[in-house]
Amino acid sequence: HSVKYVGHFEGPARSSCLTYVKENDTLYVVNQTKGAGRNAWETGSTIWACKVDHETGMLTEIDRVPTMGGNPEAMSQIPGRKQVVLACTGGNDHVEKIVQTNDGTWTTMYEYDDGAISMVALNDDGTFGKVLDVKFHKEHGPDPSSSVQHNGRCQITGHPHCATVDPTGTFLVSGDKGSDKVYVYRIYDEKLELESVRWIGDTCGGR
Repeated sequence: HSVKYVGHFEGPARSSCLTYVKENDTLYVVNQTKGAGRNAWETGSTIWACKVDHETGMLTEIDRVPTMGGNPEAMSQIPGRKQVVLACTGGNDHVEKIVQTNDGTWTTMYEYDDGAISMVALNDDGTFGKVLDVKFHKEHGPDPSSSVQHNGRCQITGHPHCATVDPTGTFLVSGDKGSDKVYVYRIYDEKLELESVRWIGDTCGGR
């Protein structure tokens, strides 16, 4: 089969991942960025649902919702089910907070984006249902700097970078760049349960 250009779809600016779900004949696209300012709904971290015209090859958007977390990195369908799972890696930027401790002294703390795996239901018509479950990745790895501030510190918190489901739809595997670990979740009807976590060495630290 040959490949032919048929047109351009004005979709997400950073459509880093595509997933086609045969059960509802819909293509799902993530926008790998973060919300910012008054235009966050259009430009922020979202997942789009698009119907496919099989005669023309063109796409039509039918729904759009925010993802659970910034910078959605990966997405997979659970085989045979109208459900998708997403990995949102968050980011390295921090928010500086001034807090008072229990003894009355003042200090500064830094808060970072949540890295998370989410499970989202899909409706029969291809639109989005409810968010079924969210799992946070809080662990972090041996960052090359002891600074808690953002200077390219990619391991200050969890950063899940994939959401891969095995062919039987039993397990979800997610590699985490922030902790140098692989997380394995068991998939139930509407929830995820952590099955195991394994450290894979300093493969991601500082990069």
